[in-house]
Amino acid sequence: MKQILLVFSATMIMLSSCTSVKFESAQPKDKEELKEFPDNVLGIYIDTERDTLILTSNSFQYGNKKSSIFRVDGTLTSGESILKRDNDYYVLSLKDENGWEVITFKYSGKDLTVYYIDLGKDREKTIKKLKGILAVKEVKDSEGKVDYYLINPSGKEFETLMAKNIFSRVTTFTRVK
Repeated sequence: MKQILLVFSATMIMLSSCTSVKFESAQPKDKEELKEFPDNVLGIYIDTERDTLILTSNSFQYGNKKSSIFRVDGTLTSGESILKRDNDYYVLSLKDENGWEVITFKYSGKDLTVYYIDLGKDREKTIKKLKGILAVKEVKDSEGKVDYYLINPSGKEFETLMAKNIFSRVTTFTRVK
């Protein structure tokens, strides 16, 4: 299950670089865990790449109907995949062996917009912004290169990450059903 969630998070957010930002715990720390996706976001969505996202009360399915290779399923499971609400955003935290991948999304009208901390374009600028808000640990691989960055924001620091647009828009899904 953890491997499926990791593949989902890496693929869904379309990371453009190998280095990512991971969190030490599910986010935001000071918000209550939701047991289900809210009724207003349930449905079938499609993005511009024709990938499909299906949200049911406690599960998600993401993939491309034309490709049987790329299909991922997951369920909200305490300790592994946690959904929380933060103001107008939902925050999905997915645990892997090194920490938590954190994806935020906002539902508006028929659209569900997904955000992630993307280090692909302006890596140095984003890391500098992060370091201006909280402590950032560099976790290196066996060759001494940065494998990922690890952060542990307080509830207030997470709010600052959101307010300062540290999370970048990755894609927008439109509800089709």
